[in-house]
Amino acid sequence: MKFVPCRKCHKSKTPGYIPSQMDGYSVLVECSCHKIWKEHWELEIKIKSSGLSESDLQFDENSYIGAQKEQLIPKILRYVDKFDSVKSDALYFYGINGTQKTTVAKWIGIKLIRKGYKIQYVTMKALIDVLISSFQDSNDERIERKDLYERYMNCDLLILDEVFDRSKVILYASGYQIPFLDQFIRSRLDMMKKGILFISNKAISQIASEGFGESLQDLIERKVILRNANLTFSDRVFDSISKNNFTGTFD
Repeated sequence: MKFVPCRKCHKSKTPGYIPSQMDGYSVLVECSCHKIWKEHWELEIKIKSSGLSESDLQFDENSYIGAQKEQLIPKILRYVDKFDSVKSDALYFYGINGTQKTTVAKWIGIKLIRKGYKIQYVTMKALIDVLISSFQDSNDERIERKDLYERYMNCDLLILDEVFDRSKVILYASGYQIPFLDQFIRSRLDMMKKGILFISNKAISQIASEGFGESLQDLIERKVILRNANLTFSDRVFDSISKNNFTGTFD
């Protein structure tokens, strides 16, 4: 993003800074327009390194078109506000394509980035590619994959899209990839106590039948349902939230 100085500093030899006097010395004082630009520039860098894009900044609470907007948006805002106390939770966004699941998830990511948290967005297919990287890769490729692995493992919240869907994640007949995926998810959720936001057009109850195993399905059920941390999106309309009466992630 190119910096455009305002009328207060555009004539300065150093655009974005205003000549001033301090204790008898000539100094340059940063203009407010440059401060705003720098904050936005730094935010863009963080967003790009998180796997998100600048276009994701365009969505806000007024952009969501679901019918139950009045129930969804306050829950999301409460989740972001109390993130320190729920950041170890697993979330599950479920619904058919085109229901703004990913858009809302990315909106959560942007809001948390603004608050100083480290966020990573990746599809399950891309994650598995990193997890099963070949020793035949070049040294540069191995370094890049290691860097990605560490980002995905250590970030405050991992937004994992297109999950548990065989049409979007190609599985070998042997299920070779599953142990790598299982170990990664368990390491984040159980050992490191770091959350994952899963986005899928498959219900949690379909994980095993999609070929990802009973073990992963049991884990997701335990981590999501017991914490009332599943949101269901339907036909571009927010349809329902778990009707359990106990306090959960979004309460």
